[in-house]
Amino acid sequence: QQQELLMPTGKRWPIELLLAAKPDSAKGKAVFQKAGCIACHIVQGEGLDFGPELSDIGNKLSSEQLFEAILKPNQNISLGYEGVNIALKDGTQLIGFVTSESKTVLSLRIPGGLRKDVPKANIKTRTAMKDSLMPTGLEAVISPQELVDLVGWLSPQLPELLAASIHGSPDVDIAVPNGTYTLQLLLYEGWRSRAADIVIEGKTVGEKYDMFKEQGGNFNHGSVLRHSFTLTDGNIDIQIKGPLHLGGLILSKGKGGVTVSTAIVKSKSDLDFKNVLKAINFGDTRNLSIGNVKFNAAAANTTVDGVTNKAREDVYAGEHNQKLPTMQKEAKKK
Repeated sequence: QQQELLMPTGKRWPIELLLAAKPDSAKGKAVFQKAGCIACHIVQGEGLDFGPELSDIGNKLSSEQLFEAILKPNQNISLGYEGVNIALKDGTQLIGFVTSESKTVLSLRIPGGLRKDVPKANIKTRTAMKDSLMPTGLEAVISPQELVDLVGWLSPQLPELLAASIHGSPDVDIAVPNGTYTLQLLLYEGWRSRAADIVIEGKTVGEKYDMFKEQGGNFNHGSVLRHSFTLTDGNIDIQIKGPLHLGGLILSKGKGGVTVSTAIVKSKSDLDFKNVLKAINFGDTRNLSIGNVKFNAAAANTTVDGVTNKAREDVYAGEHNQKLPTMQKEAKKK
């Protein structure tokens, strides 16, 4: 008998409860593998190319829509992923997606991510499938919490990147060749208004930088401080002279549009991902990704990818009842 997605009362977890549960995104990848999703989908370059690519799915679907897509795959089938059943004259059966078609050849993508060209002269019948090729019953092999972790892993990870941070007067060194760079510091305050000087290469680029003010006077979003400069000593020195939280950094080659700028981070489009050399997530042991950019984790008193984190302690996402920032969906281009 198929195991159901259960609450303690013996009933299936409603979407509301799934949405209210806190995900452990670090476990999501293991769930992705355990549930067999990796046999049909690619995330960040891993998996097989059969079903839709899911690396950026969290920017296209809300968490609620992801739960619905996983638990009810037949409800909405992605365009281009309508299944077909092909019966050949020699008795062979094929299922998959049509990738292209000519007068003489039908090209299919079949399970395993393989491509197969089928001469139309060999086809006996061709039947469109009403149901999705994604199997139902995923709840039979993973628990409710694992489902929550999976959706958390597939969702945008910018909030945790901002909120998992170096705690108090961070001091960071980056070993890189001399040249011109643009540095983006990712900051978030989830407790109260505090200010500090932010110094990069001996220059105060953020005087009495008030994180709460810079993120819009609320706890909904984080902020980014950008600084373009020319390095001459082979080491980028970053000092935050006060009790601010540095969630992460993005170091890019070349000069940005202005020397110093700040912005509220409401979505990933508020960050510049061009010519990225290094991307670091502070205050946690979990590597994160935003699109194709991977953020390596650098906990307190460690050196990762040439970035040395000298800090008193780490603050983990959501610790001390710290509110996590939100991330808006990208506006669809018309």
